[in-house]
Amino acid sequence: MMKVTVNLYAGLEKHLASGKRKGNIIELKEPARVLDLLEKIGIPPEKVAIIMVNGRHSHFEDRLEENEVVAFFPPLGGG
Repeated sequence: MMKVTVNLYAGLEKHLASGKRKGNIIELKEPARVLDLLEKIGIPPEKVAIIMVNGRHSHFEDRLEENEVVAFFPPLGGG
């Protein structure tokens, strides 16, 4: 098992029981991809527009490593 830190933005935090926006520690079986993390949290991939791992743009199929920080952002709109 490995641990990653997850930050959820713009309403995605509702998918975690803690309701916390930042600093959520999630345990995953190794090897794990970003998509595996989303499935564990219960966020449908279509709800995510931007993925950042350690401050860099990432993709659903990218592999995760122990202690990485992952941020998910939904599609944003405005006017």
